[in-house]
Amino acid sequence: MGVAVLPTTLVFCCPLPTGLAATQVAASIDTVARATTSVTWAAAAEHLRLVVERQASVGGPVRIAVDVPGEIASSRQALRRLLTTAAAAAPGIDAAVVRGSLPQDCRTMLVDAGIGVVLRDRLEPMSRGARRPAPSGWPCRSVLWGLWEIAALDAGPPGIIDRLLRRTAEQPQSGGLTVVNLAGAGVPTAASIRDRLERWQAWIRKQRAGAVELADLSSLPDLITGAARRPLASSVLKAA
Repeated sequence: MGVAVLPTTLVFCCPLPTGLAATQVAASIDTVARATTSVTWAAAAEHLRLVVERQASVGGPVRIAVDVPGEIASSRQALRRLLTTAAAAAPGIDAAVVRGSLPQDCRTMLVDAGIGVVLRDRLEPMSRGARRPAPSGWPCRSVLWGLWEIAALDAGPPGIIDRLLRRTAEQPQSGGLTVVNLAGAGVPTAASIRDRLERWQAWIRKQRAGAVELADLSSLPDLITGAARRPLASSVLKAA
């Protein structure tokens, strides 16, 4: 009997930063809706209500995370205000994107507010060990019960240039998790989102059937623990 090959789990995220015009927010959401691809919108507090309403208007589930700037993530008072605003604009919101450091007491505040998964620009070294082991090939950790932290990937899809330059460290791996920032390093526009999304879709089409599974950010805690994932080899998730 052949050994089962685990699929690559791919999550697309796209920031909608503060200062972005409402027309740009709406155009970005409409572009993704036409592409019929799951994208989690990491929206600034000022955009949350618009994102919820716009996603509902184009049909399909609302996939959203609240964007938490670094200066807010490190301040209990500012973070409390932001989480209150987020809950009012997007009831049931359970995901966040945090830029910069994240103190332990602020992690506790996120959990208390119902946030179960946080996308980070980096996972800084921790003095304390993880509460639960992460699956092999998944750039995530849990240093507090009820909260998983995930590292994002800013690179585009693997292509001929990557192969020529032997850039393999950040390429999606079988059985692994890749969370992609669709905006890259620049300010997101409908055109740039569409371009990066189309390149990823072209890469996915070249993979064998079942080799890639798309997910949204909010589903990752269940996928990590195996509650909503297909039966996997015990070596991957047996300890999660």
